[in-house]
Amino acid sequence: MCDIMTPKVSVLIPVYNTERFLSYCLDSVINQTLREIEIVCVEDASTDHSGIILKRYAAKDSRISIIWHEKNAGLVKSRKDAVLSAQGKYIMFLDSDDELFPNACEVAFNAIENNKTDAVRFGVQSIDFKGMFKATSKSLHAERIDKIEDKNWLYLCQKEWIIGWTIWNKIYNANLCKIAYKQMEDGYLVMAEDVYFFFVYGYFAKSFSMIEDVLHKYRQGLGIWSGIQKRISLEKYGILLSEKNALDAILRFYETKPDVDKYELIIAKYVKDNFLRQSILWWHNNLPDQDKAVGLQIFSEIWGNTNYPFAIRCLSENLSNRIQNLEKAKESLQNDKAKLQNDKKRLQKELSAIRESTGYKVLKKYYKIRDMFLK
Repeated sequence: MCDIMTPKVSVLIPVYNTERFLSYCLDSVINQTLREIEIVCVEDASTDHSGIILKRYAAKDSRISIIWHEKNAGLVKSRKDAVLSAQGKYIMFLDSDDELFPNACEVAFNAIENNKTDAVRFGVQSIDFKGMFKATSKSLHAERIDKIEDKNWLYLCQKEWIIGWTIWNKIYNANLCKIAYKQMEDGYLVMAEDVYFFFVYGYFAKSFSMIEDVLHKYRQGLGIWSGIQKRISLEKYGILLSEKNALDAILRFYETKPDVDKYELIIAKYVKDNFLRQSILWWHNNLPDQDKAVGLQIFSEIWGNTNYPFAIRCLSENLSNRIQNLEKAKESLQNDKAKLQNDKKRLQKELSAIRESTGYKVLKKYYKIRDMFLK
C-alpha cells in the first residue's frame, strides 16, 4: 500500500444521494493502475445509503478518507473541503455518478508532469444509465500553451472549446487549487459551479495543455440538465436561472483584485451574456405558453428589467437563425424534389426506349402467342 501522506494524485469525490452508481465510481478509482493516489470523498448529508457504501469501501482501502457534512452544503463547499484536505501533488475531480478508465490517473499524472502546465485536459466518454458507451468527446487538439505573458487563463476564453468550463475533464496543480478554493465562497450554488471555479482558478493559472487520451466516463441524463430539451416547469426554470448566483460570486471575487478592470469585459461577454442568453431562450423554447407570463416575472426578479433589450436581441437572433435554418431546409427539400422529378423523367424515358426496342416487341409477341396456346 502506498504512503497516503505523499500521493501523486488526489481524486476528490463529492457524494450526495448517488447510491445507485457510487460503487461503480469507487471501483473505478481503487482499481487505478497508478497506486500512489488518495481518494477523498465528501459525504454531503445524503438521505440514501451512500454513507454506508462509503464506509464499506473505506474499511477495505486505506487510501479512502471520508469528510462528513452534518447538513447538505452543496457542491462548491464539498469540493472546497476536499481540496483543502488533499495531500496529493495534483488533483482530479470526479462526480460520484461518473467513472474513470483504469489508467486515467497514471496517464493524467504523466501528462501534467511532462508538460509542466497548471492543468491538462483529457477526453471524455459518455455512458448511459447502464454504463453503455455513447458519443466520445476527445480533446480536439493536443494544443499546449507553455506561457501566457502578463495574462492568465481568462484570456483564452475565446478558445472555450479548448479549455471548457467543465471541472472534471482535467488534472490540476494542487497548490493552485488550494489558493483558488481559499478565495471562493462557501455559498450553495445549484448551477454553474464549474464556471465559478474556472474563473477563480483561471485568475492564477498561467499555462494549459491537452491530451487526446479518453480518461473519464461521464454518465449522461442525470442532474438538473436532464430534460432541458423538453418542456420545463416554472420551478425548474427558476433553478436554471440561479446561474446568476455564480456570476455574482465571480464578480465579488474580481472586485477585490487590483486589476479588476482587465477582466470586466471578459466576464461580461463569456459569463453574463451567455447566462442571459440561456435564460431567455429557456423561457422562449422550454416554458409552456401558459407559464410564460410568470416566467417573465421570474426573469425580471433575477436579472432586472434593464436586461430586457439584451433579451429581446437574443430572441431576435434566435428567430433569425431558425428562419435561416428553415429556409435552408426548404431549399434542400426543393433540391430533393427537383432531383426526384429529374429521376422520374429519366426513368420514364428509359422505359419508353425499352418499349420501343425490338427485343421488347419480340418478347411481348412471344408471350401473346404463348397465352393463346395455354387457353
